[in-house]
Amino acid sequence: MTGSQDRERPAVVSREIDLRGERCPYTFIKARLAIEEMADGEILEVILDFLPSFERVPASMKVLGHEDLGGAEGGEGIRRVWIRRGVGGGGLGCL
Repeated sequence: MTGSQDRERPAVVSREIDLRGERCPYTFIKARLAIEEMADGEILEVILDFLPSFERVPASMKVLGHEDLGGAEGGEGIRRVWIRRGVGGGGLGCL
């Protein structure tokens, strides 16, 4: 994660993707493909179990103009992160 404390799950999550078992760069690629199909302002929940992805996916999404809403531990090495799709949401690639 980006060093912040665990957050509560947003009240409305528009889409959830389970990327357990995936590694970088595939976690970012699949999260990016998912968020590109969503409308501006919608929230994507990404379930991860690869430690480097806990920070890389939210950081890369911020570079693309999306908002990192934080995340929370899910037990057994799982982390859930929430990303709000930004307006337009295009831009650069992975960090």
